Amino acid sequence: MLRAVVEAGFQLKNGAAFAQGEQYTEFDFGEKYSPDWKTTYQVPRARFDHLLALEAEAQGAEVRYRQEVVGINIDGNRPRLTIKDSDDEHYLVDASFLLDASGFGRILPRLLQLEIPSNFPVRGAAVFTHIEDRITQSGFDRNKIRVTVHPKRPGVWFWLIPFTAGRCSLGVVTEPALLERYQGTDTQRLQALVGEDRTLSNLLENACWDTPARRIVGYAANVKSLSGRGYALLDNAAEFLDPIFRPESRSLSNRRVLPPESCSVASPGRRSIGLVNTLCRLK
Repeated sequence: MLRAVVEAGFQLKNGAAFAQGEQYTEFDFGEKYSPDWKTTYQVPRARFDHLLALEAEAQGAEVRYRQEVVGINIDGNRPRLTIKDSDDEHYLVDASFLLDASGFGRILPRLLQLEIPSNFPVRGAAVFTHIEDRITQSGFDRNKIRVTVHPKRPGVWFWLIPFTAGRCSLGVVTEPALLERYQGTDTQRLQALVGEDRTLSNLLENACWDTPARRIVGYAANVKSLSGRGYALLDNAAEFLDPIFRPESRSLSNRRVLPPESCSVASPGRRSIGLVNTLCRLK
């Protein structure tokens, strides 16, 4: 799928920048010890996920949209899912193995009662949107995600993730009680908080706020186990920390605990089910 991703022209990402007041530092992914890739991409998830789904179909996967997993049984010889389709009809799907990549949807953790309280510090609430940023400052590096710590409130921080076509993802992480001190809609609250940081507000002084902001609260989550009989959890389905600080490192560090059969789910004659925002059956 890599060729399709490269040819899609997503915003290149070669590092991360951190700022608070007049302090600024950045990290370059190229400054590392391993010979692996030095760059990745910053992507609008809807377009990126759809591209991957189309490529999966081109390689033989069946992708089903508007399906809901409402039940699971892992006690038999093969995992069995109960699915509700867009017409509210139910049907069963048997698989050799289940991979849950549903992200914040956390399908298997919820259905298998794997969720436990996170030991990650409570952040509370995140308010976020996509904007047409119209940033013109020559010193701004679109190839880096930018994290800005509030100049007076160290527990409040912003993310700014540039995309192509002059757009970006913008959000703030704070506590709900602080958020409620600001009047208006969540978009107006986000604008007010951005206005309290001089550098960030100067960067976005010409921005077009064309998408209503959204909010998630109490998002940090953890699980009892990353894998079990007939299933494994991936990425944010395993542990959701923060809207931009992702748990891939934990998933990778625990790769060795995955059951042996997970290594052969793509073998001829075997079938795995990927639980994402869509339901995929690999032929």
